[in-house]
Amino acid sequence: MDNFDIDSSYNKETGEAIYTITDGVFNFVGRAKCHENDKDLGNELTGMQIAAMRACIKTIQYEREMAIVQVNTLKHCISTMSMSPRYNENSYEAKKIRRELYLAENDLKAIRDNLTAARQFLKKYIDDKDAAYKHIRKLRAKNN
Repeated sequence: MDNFDIDSSYNKETGEAIYTITDGVFNFVGRAKCHENDKDLGNELTGMQIAAMRACIKTIQYEREMAIVQVNTLKHCISTMSMSPRYNENSYEAKKIRRELYLAENDLKAIRDNLTAARQFLKKYIDDKDAAYKHIRKLRAKNN
């Protein structure tokens, strides 16, 4: 995704944040809604960050699906070419396609790693916010 547009909105009454990434063809929408118990502490920044992370995860998932298609296409191409009696394993074309498959598989691995890291980051962010909210409530209860 080279060119993309971002649109975001936050509804204070419902505590819902929507973050949309558009690449001209596809829309990747991330949503975050403030939990009922957190309405007293919830804010726009937190909601928008969570929604943005979810939208980014969706873009990475889309990139992963496209990378899987590319890897499968190259594997099919190599398989089809190898069936030909005139197939030469050492030809420039065969080497080039094998190299492209190697690069596509490495890209797919990197995308999968990025997706895992993004999911872990989002989970940690939400868990940290939850822990902070619990601590603030505990302090408020102690002061009252």
